[in-house]
Amino acid sequence: MAAVELPLFPLNVVLLPDMILPIHVFEPRYREMMAFCLDADRRFGVCLIKEGVEVGGEATVFEVGTVAEITAATLLDDGRMNIMTEGRERFRILERSQDRPYPHGLIEMLDEPIGEPEQAEVQASQARAIARRYVTLLLNQDDPATITVELPDDPLQVSYRVANLLQQVNPARSSEMQGLLEAVSAEERLRLEIGILGREYAILEHMNLITAPKRKLYGNLN
Repeated sequence: MAAVELPLFPLNVVLLPDMILPIHVFEPRYREMMAFCLDADRRFGVCLIKEGVEVGGEATVFEVGTVAEITAATLLDDGRMNIMTEGRERFRILERSQDRPYPHGLIEMLDEPIGEPEQAEVQASQARAIARRYVTLLLNQDDPATITVELPDDPLQVSYRVANLLQQVNPARSSEMQGLLEAVSAEERLRLEIGILGREYAILEHMNLITAPKRKLYGNLN
């Protein structure tokens, strides 16, 4: 696949395919970037910051990122902008350039291999099962998050849907999310997700055991 030019937006969050990401744009250089994108094809690249800062400076980013498509944009009176984006294809940066106020570079889109088909199907089935158990346990909390789990049959789609779920539940683990983004196949991504879900389920189950007596006591007092 031929390399293409794309504006690049370094952030402290991993954008995954199919993920919805709102962004508040206030730095002049990124206002200029968004004006360019809105006049072009409404697309730019989001990359996780490896070193450096998100605002007011330069940052070194991971090479693998995700194309963000602007689905809605609101220009504010002072020039700031609120945009809504959705993750599309994964890409790898081939070359970065700094000859504009905002970063940009040459990228290549990445293929989406499934891996070994039969094993990917097995991993997808396991990921669907543990994800549903995890969300069921999560929603039993005193202050439940509103999370709906709609998991398709296709292993690639399952791998990204589960990754999005994990991002919603615990966005702080950006390096782990980057690992899921960079997985070489859906099979590998699902295998990693099964391990993460198993760990998170065990943590949540332990927290439930600790807090259950307190919930029972407070319920009796009320």
